[in-house]
Amino acid sequence: MKKVLFASLLIGIFACNSDPSSVLIPTPDCNQPPGASVSPTTAALRVGGTVRVKASMTPCEGLPAIPVFRWQSSDTLTATVDPITGLVHARRAGTASIVATLVGFPDVGGVMALVVAP
Repeated sequence: MKKVLFASLLIGIFACNSDPSSVLIPTPDCNQPPGASVSPTTAALRVGGTVRVKASMTPCEGLPAIPVFRWQSSDTLTATVDPITGLVHARRAGTASIVATLVGFPDVGGVMALVVAP
């Protein structure tokens, strides 16, 4: 298995002829701009509470069939989010945006508005 992967990698490298313009970067071919949605779109938690946020994507040729999202919080003092699972932990009173971004396509994502009460 390792030999096959290594050989494939070498073939791919030599196929490029060291010319950066020969590397094909996939671009989405959609009727409309690709988009993602987040669920829930808003949440209200008390300090110490949690909520799992999920993201989904509008199917589009050129984007992954099984999308992988990365999560982040706009204010990690108010709330943190696991970057892989989307599990949000409320840490202190305030507001934060929980953002999902499609891996490899940073312009495709969604946002949840979070309010944390004491």
